[in-house]
Amino acid sequence: MSGQTSIIIIVGIVAASIVLWMLNTYNQFSLKTRTVSSSEIDKINSYVDIIKSFSRNALQLSVHKALSFDASRSRTFYCNQPSPPNFRILLHDIEILTNTTFNEYLQQVKFDDPNLNLEISKSTCISFDINENDLMSGKYNEEFNVSEYGSQIKIKYGDNFIQESNEIKDETIVRNRFWLIYSGFKRWAETTRAFENICGCLQDSSICGCQNIQCNSNCENCRPLYLCTRESILNGVKELDQIFNDEFIECEGRLENCVLNIEDSSCKDEISCGGWVNEDCFSCEFDNEEDLCAGNLLHGLARAQTVTTTITQWNCLVSKKTIKYKAKITFTCVDKKYALPLEASPEAQNLIYKVTAYFANEIRGVCPGYITTTNPPPNNCGCAAAPPGPPGPPEIPPGSPEPPPPKG
Repeated sequence: MSGQTSIIIIVGIVAASIVLWMLNTYNQFSLKTRTVSSSEIDKINSYVDIIKSFSRNALQLSVHKALSFDASRSRTFYCNQPSPPNFRILLHDIEILTNTTFNEYLQQVKFDDPNLNLEISKSTCISFDINENDLMSGKYNEEFNVSEYGSQIKIKYGDNFIQESNEIKDETIVRNRFWLIYSGFKRWAETTRAFENICGCLQDSSICGCQNIQCNSNCENCRPLYLCTRESILNGVKELDQIFNDEFIECEGRLENCVLNIEDSSCKDEISCGGWVNEDCFSCEFDNEEDLCAGNLLHGLARAQTVTTTITQWNCLVSKKTIKYKAKITFTCVDKKYALPLEASPEAQNLIYKVTAYFANEIRGVCPGYITTTNPPPNNCGCAAAPPGPPGPPEIPPGSPEPPPPKG
């Protein structure tokens, strides 16, 4: 019995040893598994944090790039009348461009880790928290909020998988005064009087001797008109300076292109100035039926002076001209308060905002043409006795007798 008892005891000890060994081995394996799993989760969380931080920076950069691009587009703000861009269309364009740029940045996210399986879905839309009613009050002059929607992060690392939202809510954009300059240009376009002198300039008799100016030619070829246009541009710049009243914003204007057509017209045309509809070379939409200005010069039938001697020569009004003139002007304002984080040289990092102003005018009944003759033509618009010396426009007192009818 004692021998059998010893064998049973030995077998029990061996069995217990095996069980203890198995338990110890299991515990070691389980601890290693838990350690590996915990390490993978830590890595995944670290990657998520990196991606979210990168996405915030990418959104900031995307907003600055989109605003800088739109500012450089030289949108039309004046077209013979105030015509600033529709706010909702402008904002939509900027949001679309921001979203496109943001998704391009997301595609650049890569990690050199063979155990990582990463997927970042695209943003579906970008929203600028800009209210049009508050815009002109200056609420967004120095900062504003932007949100991004739709992006998701999916990460698989080993046997672990995480999916998280990559949406960004109310990211504050600072050091970009796009909306300040936009609202300033909008206010300028709605109140400017810089181009009111154009119709008056077109009545200047010195323009009558100018040659036509074709598209993309030198606008200085008609010096009087060029100087008049330059005065309008300088007046526009002065208005902008007064509106912004900001030591960091500098504005200038530039005549980009012009077209001048001087055509013969009936001597019966009266002075009238209005819009000129012409789409050659460059154009914009405007209300051509609105008279922008009007004036009265000599027109209608001229009457002969009363004389006591026989009249042998007459000054006769036989023609007038129509002057058509249009110009394209770029106004540029640079905000030197902040340097934007753009992919450009340091000199080009200030916000540069450009807008285009057009005007196109047609004035009739100017540049009266006279001939001196002893036989007034039948198509004249009035004749007066020619004074001694070079012929010129007559001074015609009212109530004078009619000139003699043409001979033959």
